[in-house]
Amino acid sequence: MADTTLAPGAWRWDGETGQDVVLLATHCGRCGAQTFPPVAACPGCWERADLHEVALPRRGTVHALTVTHIPADGIDAPYAVAYVDVPDGPRVCGRLREWDGVRVGDPVEPVAGVLRAGSTGTVHGWLFRPTDAEQP
Repeated sequence: MADTTLAPGAWRWDGETGQDVVLLATHCGRCGAQTFPPVAACPGCWERADLHEVALPRRGTVHALTVTHIPADGIDAPYAVAYVDVPDGPRVCGRLREWDGVRVGDPVEPVAGVLRAGSTGTVHGWLFRPTDAEQP
């Protein structure tokens, strides 16, 4: 069974526990666009030379979410997927680690987790978890 990482250039583990996640984006120095995951050319102005990797803010807010009740290969159902708006950044899609009681507008933050596990291997990536809006 092989372990793989989803979009390894788009995020990294951070922190002492290894559970904190930093999502990475491309910032275009020409037009100011931020793109997640990082890209080789800005989709807004096609700039290639003036692109910089930036860490996205740790917290975002749920823009939309859905709960899936039909299992997928290696993913037990039910599971939830959300679009998360990052302040001054792009909208990021990801699974929710916990979703009971989560509503549009609620704050979330990324954490590392297993996205899929099965006979072909384990896929690691970021999940979003609810967070307290009062935290720094």
